[in-house]
Amino acid sequence: MAHRIPVTLWKSLMLVALCVVVAKDFAGASALRVDAAQPNCLSSTPGEGVTVVVSGDFGPSAPVPASNLMCLLGSSAQSALAGTWISSTRVQCDLPAANAMPASVDFVLRDYTYQLLPAKYMQLRITLDSNATRVPGWLPVFTPPATSLSGLVPDRGPIGGNTHVTVSSVGAIDNRDLRCKFGTVETNGNFIDATSYHCTSATVGSPGLVDVELKTEPTQMSMGVYLDGVDDYGVAPIPVAELSLNMTFETWWRPAEIRGRLQALIQSCVPGETPETNCEFWITVARPSATDPNLSAFGFGHEFYNGQNQEDNYYVLPLSAQSQWQHVSVVREIWDPTLAVCSTAGCPAIGEYRVYWNGELAGEPYQFTVNTMNGTTNTYVGALYTTSFFKGVIDDVRIVDYPKTQAQVQQGMHDVYTGYEPGTIVSWDFEPNHQVFSVTSYQSDMVTPHQYTNFITTPSNPTVPYQLNMGGGTALFAGQIVQAVAFAEFPAAPSGLQFLYYTPETITDFAPQHGRTSGGTVVTVYGTGFLNSTYLSCRFGLADPTPANFINSTTLTCISPAYSICSQGSESLVIQLFVSNNNQQFVVAAANFTYYQPATIQSVSPTQAPLTSTFPVTIFGSGFISTPEFRCLFGSHASVPLSITPTQVVCYPPPADSGEIVVVSVTMEGQTSPASQVIFTLFDQWSVVETTAVGIAIFMGICFAIVVFVHIWLFVHRNDKAVKASAPLFGQFILFGAYLGFGAVSAFFATPTDASCTVGIWFVFLSFSFMFASLFIKNWRIQHIFNNKKLDKAASKNLTDLRLSIALFFVVGIMIIILAVWTGTADDKVQIDDEGFASCYVNPTFQGILFAYMGVMMLFGIILAIRTRNIKEDAFNESRLISVAIYNVSFVTIIMIPLVTFTTDVRALLVMKSVGILFAVMVTVGLLFFPKIWQAAIHQRRVARMRNSSDQNTPGPTNSNTNAASARAGGINSPRGSQNNEGSQTRQTHSHVSHPSSDEAAVDMMQLPMSEFKSPSEQLRA
Repeated sequence: MAHRIPVTLWKSLMLVALCVVVAKDFAGASALRVDAAQPNCLSSTPGEGVTVVVSGDFGPSAPVPASNLMCLLGSSAQSALAGTWISSTRVQCDLPAANAMPASVDFVLRDYTYQLLPAKYMQLRITLDSNATRVPGWLPVFTPPATSLSGLVPDRGPIGGNTHVTVSSVGAIDNRDLRCKFGTVETNGNFIDATSYHCTSATVGSPGLVDVELKTEPTQMSMGVYLDGVDDYGVAPIPVAELSLNMTFETWWRPAEIRGRLQALIQSCVPGETPETNCEFWITVARPSATDPNLSAFGFGHEFYNGQNQEDNYYVLPLSAQSQWQHVSVVREIWDPTLAVCSTAGCPAIGEYRVYWNGELAGEPYQFTVNTMNGTTNTYVGALYTTSFFKGVIDDVRIVDYPKTQAQVQQGMHDVYTGYEPGTIVSWDFEPNHQVFSVTSYQSDMVTPHQYTNFITTPSNPTVPYQLNMGGGTALFAGQIVQAVAFAEFPAAPSGLQFLYYTPETITDFAPQHGRTSGGTVVTVYGTGFLNSTYLSCRFGLADPTPANFINSTTLTCISPAYSICSQGSESLVIQLFVSNNNQQFVVAAANFTYYQPATIQSVSPTQAPLTSTFPVTIFGSGFISTPEFRCLFGSHASVPLSITPTQVVCYPPPADSGEIVVVSVTMEGQTSPASQVIFTLFDQWSVVETTAVGIAIFMGICFAIVVFVHIWLFVHRNDKAVKASAPLFGQFILFGAYLGFGAVSAFFATPTDASCTVGIWFVFLSFSFMFASLFIKNWRIQHIFNNKKLDKAASKNLTDLRLSIALFFVVGIMIIILAVWTGTADDKVQIDDEGFASCYVNPTFQGILFAYMGVMMLFGIILAIRTRNIKEDAFNESRLISVAIYNVSFVTIIMIPLVTFTTDVRALLVMKSVGILFAVMVTVGLLFFPKIWQAAIHQRRVARMRNSSDQNTPGPTNSNTNAASARAGGINSPRGSQNNEGSQTRQTHSHVSHPSSDEAAVDMMQLPMSEFKSPSEQLRA
């Protein structure tokens, strides 16, 4: 008999089976999850869809039917698209382009603080049963703005690369993966703001244009958090067992400040402890460098037993790290975990720290000797406990429990983490699907959140329960959410931007090399390789660059900017001059550019000068710099300076035709000194001395007429015995010296110039030389004849006029040499007194030489006067006349020199010089010639009286009687020919003249040819 199962039992069994199935299904469903979407960006290209691969856990087998797998879009699954099963951990969703997305799909536009997001996102969910149920969790899929590039600044650079190029853009978004391509060479790039990127040019082999592309097409978006450096941080409790041994900390971060103050990136310390005590580990940035306060360091380490055992090390941070995305990994590897404490010397190393910057080892690994075991700790992100807050952006913070190798670090930089990777301790990625927050109140606009119950970043792996608490209530510790492109591609369409590579420019010279601190100096620069563009620029020292004016490839000009000289008392500042074809990479000139303070004019000496004067004027002031372009300005007239010091300048005033009153200033490098009140006057000196000069000229004309009369008389009576006795040739030289004296006076009439003063000084001293040298030489012959009783013919050859004339010109020649040396070496032939009147000037050295030479000649004349004083015949004895002439000249010289030196009145000075010269000339001429003229006149009157008497007493005159009468009247004036014609009759009749005297013999010796020359003793014997 068959047994039948009761209906109730059957129902019970069916219920149990159903429960088992349900239980199994529930168990399977609870394991389902979504981890990440790659890529997670829609395409911005119209009509271009994107295939998204979603990773997670989707059960052991594909849904049946396959159409049960669907991709749900929007916060409430407003749109469903067919999905594709790939594996139990991967499914595929084919999403349309952003512009083709169904309108029903809602997008999230703002972050939790109601700030607009650069890239909006939608929620993506997966269902395996036609939306009957959904796989737990959702993923953001972003729609980044379309980015276009519009320009390069600068658009050129040297072939050596390293040009920092700003790329203008529309719709730029922060980009961790930004790369720039110059031609075919890639370089690093950096996001600046929504309108620009930054790229660094690559090195190329030759100049030319290359295309520029940027990696701006997003494939993976990421979200980070900005910490403000004031009070933003996060904290999570992590057991000590998780952090005390092997570990790797890594994150993407973009520091806003890398120097100036200590900032903590992360630290894990015992709750309640002071910073940097009993800490499992810490990582700090921007710690001031011990060697250079302008540098900062990246530090890491740990402590044990209240800071008694510290293990820390620091690497210098490059300045390029600021405001740029960096990937940093700090690896701690323990070799011997059994040695926890070692405080003695020589402790063995038990492990090491390794730091990787962007996947590259930074410095040598740091080995440590003590380990940590501090119990329960809190892990702070962005702070040391609650101080030293970090300023910048952090993203994708991860800690794993094993030491990564460099290859693993480099691989992880390019992976999308899910948080389920083996060994993960924490994984905070700050994505919106891992943010937990709620708003309890709003601000007055009823839109912007004001108070939160909590803000938590949860791990991407919920089985690791270490949430990052970032504040609640009004104490919101985290700042704004930052979106960044994690991975990108180069756009398919070219950007159209080109970059010009050029051979670096050079500077060979520039001028001028000085300029005022107020700027405005036009500097011409010479070199090679200059390019005509708006980027062509100059830079003076540390000042901002200034635009340059392109002339040609080898010449440009630029204008110096204003520059401040900080040091007190400094008159100038020497800086370097730079030139650049791209206003960025500058080449430096070998010479320096000097800035000087604006020159100031304080006074001028003298304050006035004659119109035609060439006497230098000294300008006193400050800030004078010796440059080739320095000029003194007298009104609008420029003058090249003779000498320049910082406080005074010596210049010649300009010539003028009429009196002028001008303002004195200076110009350096084409820039005139500020207006001054210093006045310089050019006046007509002749108008001051004109009346005096006319009076002197009349007096000189009378003197000149007298000398001309003497000269004529000397020529007419050249054969008279008395004239012969005084050597008429040397009388001619004496009168020539007198004419030179008149010329000197005439030269001093004009307003003194170098030329007039040179002529006047030469004429004065040559006048003296000719007059007194002639007088002294002819009297030397007299004393030689009368004082040498044994004079023979051989010795007498040196007493002829020719030989004595040579001696005269030798004496005068010495004076000419002295005057020539003075003329060639003396620059100060004119001096101007305090009142501005010009006068001729001989420096004391040459004055001494000239007067010393005059003194030697006068001493010689005094000796001659003494040696000839006993000659009885007045016709030969000129000792008294010489003495008087020397006395007069000496008197004039001794009296006039101090008077002329200390006289300031120009009229009196002219009178004294003119009268002194004329007095010396006329007294000398008068002493030498007036007595002879007087004697000749008396003799002629006596002869005339005797002739008249003889004519009255004698019927007819005879030659013998006439000659006899003439001889009685004074035989010294009778012509020698008369004596010869008289013959023996005269010697018989007039026995008292039959024997020539020594005086007559001297006259004959001076006039006869050498064949007839006899000594006075021979003639007396004859």
